[in-house]
Amino acid sequence: MSALPITFLWTEIKIIDEDGVILVARVMNPLRRFADLAARQFEIGGEYSLIVKQQRSRKSHNFYFASIADGYANLPEDIKDRWPTSEHMRKWLLIEAGFCNEREFDFEGHNADAQARKLGTFIRSVDRYAQISIHSFEINKVKVIVRCAKSQAMSGPAAMSVEEFKASTRAVLELLDELIGVPKGTLMRVGGRYA
Repeated sequence: MSALPITFLWTEIKIIDEDGVILVARVMNPLRRFADLAARQFEIGGEYSLIVKQQRSRKSHNFYFASIADGYANLPEDIKDRWPTSEHMRKWLLIEAGFCNEREFDFEGHNADAQARKLGTFIRSVDRYAQISIHSFEINKVKVIVRCAKSQAMSGPAAMSVEEFKASTRAVLELLDELIGVPKGTLMRVGGRYA
């Protein structure tokens, strides 16, 4: 199992040696909420490589989600009922823009259709936003294609890098510009201005 991400604080600590001399050491100290996890994942005295993962700002995160809400509120009448919530629309846009994970499942035999539908029902129970398509391409042969939007969470193991978040933001908002019928780049300029 790979190690889970832990947030550390680069800090200085004072250590008193056996002669009473105070030494200053710089250490990566896990934040309190990660202390138990760090104790399970690392051994005292072990050497570990540190990779810095740049995190996006709360401001850019809030701007993006406010822009999505602005776009959703301005959908044309003929498509506004296509998505029940802005979250459904955002996930659909991510998938359409290619920011998704795709898996294919093949079924063969006299009950291939039933197996494919059963898988589709299960996947829907796990990810209500997934795009699930079932294709019969030969007698008793069925392919299920599942596309799930990538997470845009700010933290966690599935979180996008800053660069991927920027790229997905631009792509999603440009697709949303097309949907609402405004010039490309409009939501990037003026969407979410109240975030």
